[in-house]
Amino acid sequence: MVLVILMIFVLYISAFGTDTEKSAIEFSSSNLPIIIINTNGSAINSDKRIVAEMGIIWNEYDEINYVTDTLNHYNGRIEIELHGQSSLMFPKKSFRIETQDSSGEDANVALLGMPKENDWILYAPYSDKTLMRNALTYTLAGKISEYAPRVRFCELILNGSYHGVYVFTEKIKRDKNRIDIAEMLPGDIVEPEISGGYIFKKDKTNSGDNIITLSSGLAFIITEPKNDEIVPEQTTWLKNHLNNFEDVLYSGGNYGDYIDVLSFVDNLLIVELTKNIDGYRLSTYFYKDRNSKIVASPVWDYNLSLGNADYNDGWTYKGWYYSIISSWESYWWTELINDQTFYNLCVDRWNELRTNQLSEAHIFSMINEWTGLLEKAQERNFTLYPTLGKYVWPNPGFPQSGGFGFGAPTSGGPTTWAEEIAFLKDFIQGRLQWMDEQFGLDMSGITTDILDESNSFLLHQNFPNPFNPSTTIKYDIIKTSFVSITIYNMNGKVVEKLVNQKQKPGSYSVKWDVKNVSSGFYFYHIKADGFQQVKKCLLIK
Repeated sequence: MVLVILMIFVLYISAFGTDTEKSAIEFSSSNLPIIIINTNGSAINSDKRIVAEMGIIWNEYDEINYVTDTLNHYNGRIEIELHGQSSLMFPKKSFRIETQDSSGEDANVALLGMPKENDWILYAPYSDKTLMRNALTYTLAGKISEYAPRVRFCELILNGSYHGVYVFTEKIKRDKNRIDIAEMLPGDIVEPEISGGYIFKKDKTNSGDNIITLSSGLAFIITEPKNDEIVPEQTTWLKNHLNNFEDVLYSGGNYGDYIDVLSFVDNLLIVELTKNIDGYRLSTYFYKDRNSKIVASPVWDYNLSLGNADYNDGWTYKGWYYSIISSWESYWWTELINDQTFYNLCVDRWNELRTNQLSEAHIFSMINEWTGLLEKAQERNFTLYPTLGKYVWPNPGFPQSGGFGFGAPTSGGPTTWAEEIAFLKDFIQGRLQWMDEQFGLDMSGITTDILDESNSFLLHQNFPNPFNPSTTIKYDIIKTSFVSITIYNMNGKVVEKLVNQKQKPGSYSVKWDVKNVSSGFYFYHIKADGFQQVKKCLLIK
């Protein structure tokens, strides 16, 4: 059964939950994609997925979408469940969605400019009143690391009722377009097969999690292979491998034999830039591919960042967050940052990123673009959820009753969406300057790239770089084009053609697996609809 959209020009609905007031919402069109979900009367819960129908109205970029339009982007079966833990206390819920065919089998589909897959998250920004913090961090991280979840703002109609502004994003999992690691089979119990690929995280634990506790006391949850697929030998191998890494790290040995050091540098810089009070200790993902090192990636769950927290000093742009964590438990990050070599890498990487991806001009250009994009939608969202100017855990700057302030200032928080955006920018500006000072960087007189990518094709720097034996190249296509990506050596000779096909608008990545190629510098060149760009990479064997 496919979703049938009611041909209603205007939707008038009532808000729900104890934290909202009844409000009539006029919703007939949006410049954002419109997601329509119908559960046919079934309640959505957190312990079991239910079958539902989903339709998406999206007339692509810069076009208006009307609730009376046909379901032109997706129209089919899904399974859906609640997503999140502490956020479940809010009236605006997040959801996990799995796209399926009519028989209930997984159906990989390309949605909203993202590569084909079947697992998705509809994230509900609620305590983050800018609506942007997760999207902003994921997008920034995606520009400096191999992978971060892609995002798209949208508006949701659930069972005929308007539910506000959401962020449609990718669920973290093993996939060639997400975390591209080897698939492990139950029979992979000897090396090299047993050495990867694993995805694991430091997070709150739940009943049924596959938890490994290291000799240091640190506990991690293995998410890949899945609980019903992993075998005891694989769990034991990863636990022993992480214990071996810790032995080397805490004894002053060459920890670079075990970890992709630059990925740990980038992860630390993102946590510290955003001052994510869940950073390091919760929702912190790692993965390990076969015959490869441990990678600290991808980022996840940054709604309590960039000043949006009234505890752990989350409200102030000053102070290192890792030092707060180190007072609680012994953890890898504190040991690493206290190592002079790792610290120097952080300084060098920060200096590099501050002139482009992490320049104030670049970050503010993204915020400005999204401010314009969300201007009308946020009005509907905050009419439904009238939280502006009110305390929602754990907002700083509001007097609380029974909250978790721990000394956070209560002089009065932002009262409008524009003030929320201004607070976000002020925090970012202050944080950038504070970290510049700590790293001894003087940005005066340094030219930065604005990197306005809203209306342009873009070729990203490959990651990792330098590399061996493979590297990933990411690029953005803004309209349907014939795309070619070619590798050249220093003499201009074609080494390999990685892409040579017509592609729709979206963000893409392609892996270059090196074969019979010697060490040295190489160029990769993109052509698309008259656009050309060249970047350089370094292979070290």
